[in-house]
Amino acid sequence: MPGEGHSHSRDSILPGGYPEAERLDLVEVMHGHPVADPYRWLEDPADPRAQQWSAQQEDLFSWWQARWLGHGERERLRDSLAALANAGALSAPVWRGERQFFTRRGPGEDHAVLLTAGPDGAERVLIDPSALDRSGQTTLDGWFPSRGATWWRTSSPRAAARSPCFRSWT
Repeated sequence: MPGEGHSHSRDSILPGGYPEAERLDLVEVMHGHPVADPYRWLEDPADPRAQQWSAQQEDLFSWWQARWLGHGERERLRDSLAALANAGALSAPVWRGERQFFTRRGPGEDHAVLLTAGPDGAERVLIDPSALDRSGQTTLDGWFPSRGATWWRTSSPRAAARSPCFRSWT
């Protein structure tokens, strides 16, 4: 098994080390600037070198995974990651005058809701994708309030074939 019989020096923490990745001497000029791309071969899944490197990475991960996730640790890790993912999220506000616009996804919610709040701090829901589509297939991909905060523009994947939606918040 990789790593057996090694001391715990920095190099031996990884059994056999990371798989070697050949560095090509490949430089292209893009927009007048030289751009090195030494690992381009890894972008081609049909390249035998990329296939071998990916298999070695998978072997290395599997070796470590067997050590990390023994004795119920897999379930604890899954539960911990689920709890973190379920914590919710709050975007930074976009200010227009004294009005702020922001999104919030609460714990257990699948999609963020677009809200606005005035100077008094009272919040008002502008768009709740879950209320618009109970199937959960509609999401709010983007939004932008006008400079005067009199309307906002939204986009979602289900509306991609249609024109953007412009709505007044007043």
